[in-house]
Amino acid sequence: MFYLPNSVVYLFAFFTLYGMFNVALVGFAAFGLLDDDVSDLAFAPVMIGRNINEAITDKKESSE
Repeated sequence: MFYLPNSVVYLFAFFTLYGMFNVALVGFAAFGLLDDDVSDLAFAPVMIGRNINEAITDKKESSE
């Protein structure tokens, strides 16, 4: 058995739990089980990504 320092174990546990929490949040938001405010937060990265993508495609179209 190899030895891991405690800090590595704590970090790994934190990111695992954080990842599970994010998946649960997005999952609940997808089913509309949470308030609109929380589901907006969960989908914020998706919406920001879409907006950036649209802005890039708009610029490409206008420059043609």
